[in-house]
Amino acid sequence: GCSWAGIGNAPTSPLRMVGGIDARAYAFYDNGSTLIRMDGAKVTVLSAPTTNILGLGVHPKDIHTLRIGGKTGQIWQNTTGGTGLWMKMGTPPGKSGSGYRVAFSPLNIDRVIYGGMTTGLALTTDGGKKWTPATFVGAITPQKLNGMNAVFSPVEEGTVWAMAIDLNESLQIPSKTNGKYLWRSTDGGASFSKVVAHLQANDVTLTNGVHLRPDATDAAVVRWAFGTCFSGYGTNLYRYDANAKK
Repeated sequence: GCSWAGIGNAPTSPLRMVGGIDARAYAFYDNGSTLIRMDGAKVTVLSAPTTNILGLGVHPKDIHTLRIGGKTGQIWQNTTGGTGLWMKMGTPPGKSGSGYRVAFSPLNIDRVIYGGMTTGLALTTDGGKKWTPATFVGAITPQKLNGMNAVFSPVEEGTVWAMAIDLNESLQIPSKTNGKYLWRSTDGGASFSKVVAHLQANDVTLTNGVHLRPDATDAAVVRWAFGTCFSGYGTNLYRYDANAKK
């Protein structure tokens, strides 16, 4: 990261990037329609099947197969590197305009989590044919949460991290946590337990939909950041280790 070289221009920014195989990677504008493919220094602008991309997954063994998820959790698949036809897969778990995130497991893109407004998270293990609501252990009302974000560990399929807001807690005791928690699943996204609370220890801040980065080699570790230019605050970098519980 000490030196950088440009490889091309993107239609819009900022972009979320997803690694592929070898020198291939993809990027999309969150909740927009911009989708690009990068092959080394070559940048190709692609046509997306939705105007609200909320997530992208790349097949771990097939360089040409990728999937994207839209606002309702509808999944589309493309088998030609993002060019040509996109095919719908399964049925969407959400309603129009109700989604925050679609997260694909980098180890198995049939395993997907959809984060919804007031409905928490839903899990599919068969590419969208069947969706099951995730359980939130310790939530005041387990199925009344905003599922703001979720990421799968690239190390083991069973570990999933999520940022979700317990809506009833945010109303009853807003001065404590605002209902914001970092949650962890060890069963592939079927159930989640609280691991970090907003503003409760070591100045930890959780923003709505905070970007979560699971460690590339240790499934027990996840990282995120909080930053603002207000009053010259700067940026905090956080690291949580489930084994050390800190």
